[in-house]
Amino acid sequence: MRYLEVCFHHPATDRHPMHQFVVDHMGYELATLLYRYQYAATEQAAVFHVTGPAEPYERVLSEHETVQERELLAW
Repeated sequence: MRYLEVCFHHPATDRHPMHQFVVDHMGYELATLLYRYQYAATEQAAVFHVTGPAEPYERVLSEHETVQERELLAW
């Protein structure tokens, strides 16, 4: 069986601040963009799967100026 594994590494200056939060903090193993839709030049929806502790992530997410609405599901 053949397979291909691809990894993209973005410099910190190109990362979204929430992605950078996952990179900078211990306990986070994975952040995957599952869905993204661009409504307008300044509005978009995104669904991420993040593996790690919910409380610190939710706190920083709620303080971020570009996040208008959010829903966090933890299990």
